[in-house]
Amino acid sequence: ALRRSAPTLEAAHYRFGTLACEAPAEPRADALRTAVRLAPAFAPARRALARLLLRDMGSLEEAHEQARRAVELEPTSVANRAVLLKAERAVGCTREADATERWLLALVRLDPEALDALVRISEDEGYPERAEALLREVVARAPGSPEAASVLASFLERQKRRPEADVVLREVLAMTPGSPGTLNQLAYLDAECDMKLDEALRMVDQALALAPLPGIQDTKAWVLYHLKRPHEAERWARMALEGQESALVRDHLGDILAMEGLDPGALEQWRTALGELCASDEEPADQELRARLTEKVARAERAATSTTQRATK
Repeated sequence: ALRRSAPTLEAAHYRFGTLACEAPAEPRADALRTAVRLAPAFAPARRALARLLLRDMGSLEEAHEQARRAVELEPTSVANRAVLLKAERAVGCTREADATERWLLALVRLDPEALDALVRISEDEGYPERAEALLREVVARAPGSPEAASVLASFLERQKRRPEADVVLREVLAMTPGSPGTLNQLAYLDAECDMKLDEALRMVDQALALAPLPGIQDTKAWVLYHLKRPHEAERWARMALEGQESALVRDHLGDILAMEGLDPGALEQWRTALGELCASDEEPADQELRARLTEKVARAERAATSTTQRATK
């Protein structure tokens, strides 16, 4: 509706292209092309278009051009460089791709975002062993670094190697016992594994005392949920959402409300979370989360329809 009422407003086209995740790829690409035409210097639209063309449409040359222009506009953006690297490899520009990779590699010891970007690219391309080798090298060069260890632990968790992730985080915690990020990540990992929950609660409380951030508040909610304390968990999840909007937190809140028997509220949270996954031009970091939410929404909608049908008989 906003696109129709304000056809010259580039933000409207950009938001449709990035938010309308259930729409077909072609209309979204057209919307992003319009945003680029109306605001040629708006790098996020070019990056989003390049990402969409690479992922869903196979328009490699156009994707490469848009990614290249995004980097020209914002050359220090790690996100732009990461998309350009994918595009350069897709079109076979080996020399250029090597240069872009070197640019990112030069930052990995200073910028966790660059490290995470390279790791995810290797995973996407089917080379997790290459990603792990890079991570192990960076961690070895910076022992005790919570940032590098966090990226390594997240990688191991995505690879379903949670016991190894636990070891990595505990080693870092032994060297930096006051790191709220490491305490939080370890507590969250224990909650995900549904193990050592009392210890997880102590760790997340310690992290909150050091840094009362929304992500840590969400971890406390998730630990309490696994401890079967949904009323307390709901309060912490809502507190986290007040501080920062997040699809993952809404997913957690939906599960918490479902445990409390508040099914309509749970469905609302899961639906909103699905939208949040497309709330920026960034590719969803966790495709499993999107699949999980899609399944939850479909199941909850079937249950709601069945309940309505029974009530009208």
